[in-house]
Amino acid sequence: MNAEGVELPDPERPELRARVLSGFVWKIASGVLSQAVNTVTFVLLARLLTPKEYGVAAMAMVASAFVITYADCGLGVALVQRETITEVDKSTVFWASVALGTAMAGVCIAVAPLVAGFYHTPEVESLLQLLSLSFFFTGLGSTHRSLQQRAMNFRVLEVRLMASIVAGGLVTVVLAIEGTGAWSIIAGDVTAAVVSTTLLLALGGWRPRFLFSFRSLRTLGTFGLRYMTGATFTVMNSNADNILVGRVLGRAALGTYSLAYSTILVPLSRIAWPIQQILAPAFARLQSDRHALAANWLRATRLVLMVFLPMMFTLTVVAPDFVHVVFGEKWNSAVPVMRILAPVCALLSVQGVADAAIQAVGEMRSYLRMTGLSFALNLVAFFIGIQWGLIGMAVAIGVSTLTFMGLYLGVVSRAIGSRLMRVAAGIAGVVAAGVALLAVEAVVFDLLIRAGVGPLFRILITTAAGVLTFALVCVWTEREGLLELGRIAAKGLPIPRRLIPAVLQSA
Repeated sequence: MNAEGVELPDPERPELRARVLSGFVWKIASGVLSQAVNTVTFVLLARLLTPKEYGVAAMAMVASAFVITYADCGLGVALVQRETITEVDKSTVFWASVALGTAMAGVCIAVAPLVAGFYHTPEVESLLQLLSLSFFFTGLGSTHRSLQQRAMNFRVLEVRLMASIVAGGLVTVVLAIEGTGAWSIIAGDVTAAVVSTTLLLALGGWRPRFLFSFRSLRTLGTFGLRYMTGATFTVMNSNADNILVGRVLGRAALGTYSLAYSTILVPLSRIAWPIQQILAPAFARLQSDRHALAANWLRATRLVLMVFLPMMFTLTVVAPDFVHVVFGEKWNSAVPVMRILAPVCALLSVQGVADAAIQAVGEMRSYLRMTGLSFALNLVAFFIGIQWGLIGMAVAIGVSTLTFMGLYLGVVSRAIGSRLMRVAAGIAGVVAAGVALLAVEAVVFDLLIRAGVGPLFRILITTAAGVLTFALVCVWTEREGLLELGRIAAKGLPIPRRLIPAVLQSA
């Protein structure tokens, strides 16, 4: 696409667009099922586990955030980014990933006693030892996952994801009902990793050969190590607050904080981050055409915001009723944290799209510098914010994220040959619609409370009023983006074609 959205005369471009749209369709299907399973699992766990049990699991789950990053040390991302790869490259990455996954599992077991001592919680040691299996299985399947992503074969990727989520959720709920507490969460996570890898190996179609090249490893490793270093900062960003809260404020506070953060991370993990997986190979194929890359990056950023701004702003307004209805009164302390963190999630939703763009052009030095800056900003914010408890932490995260995203979008714009002012102008209509939604929902929510309407109906009515407001403003400020979002949804959802308006069938 060029700046005006006109298709460029490239014979590969229509196929690329079709693959991206197919990816969105599979992501929508996967997202609907995954969201349903995770919501049921999440709600049941909140009912079955205490804040302390949830906090113990969160202490161990910090390690799981490093699984994807260190399982192959970024080699899989390098496979996706390179324009051409050989059989030697693929087999080299596979054997290296298996070795790295095994090594990281050993490291996880070795540091388990230290982590348990840090938190003064002996149970964490056994939980981490079980969780170490995730490193091995993720390393075993990481090359197959990257090759499917490179080929933009999202059917295989989403089928295995859906199956692993269902299996992991089932194990988690059954064990929680049996009274295993924190063990249920860890066992479910390991189960998901085993099922995911098994299906990747069975459905992937590619088999590794007994080939290994140190030259290939060095070439791919240069990109991979820079990516991994940047991803390390990203993972530390996502977990430094959990570590600090658990150490300073205790298990119950960490359980409350984790539930609030996990609630807003669900749409990020099920929508925003999968979108990055779709766009990464597509953007990589546009790396020689910066004009088209810049236009498509802006387009994707706008569409992501059109999903996340209404979702997160609505959660900010209805958080008291949402927590009461879904999780129960014992989690009321999570409400103020959730209300502050939800807008932060809306900001973070566009970071994955920006990551895909800057990685596509190979600007890994810039990526590394910016992820390091993000970690530094957040670390300072965490240590300042924790002086005022969980609310102070949430506010600090918001300020740090706002500062970083402004700088990062500017860096990405320059890297791909665009301008920050063009990005700001491109998303201004969506932001205006989001602000209008927030204002209307705040008024409606307050009126419903005064009228004595029950919590569930307050959520439904407030959400309906906000979504309607957002759509009406978008018709005026961002009509084409709204139509494109509707076309994607119409393709992905099981809606009879005769019920879909003609304007949504033309994409």
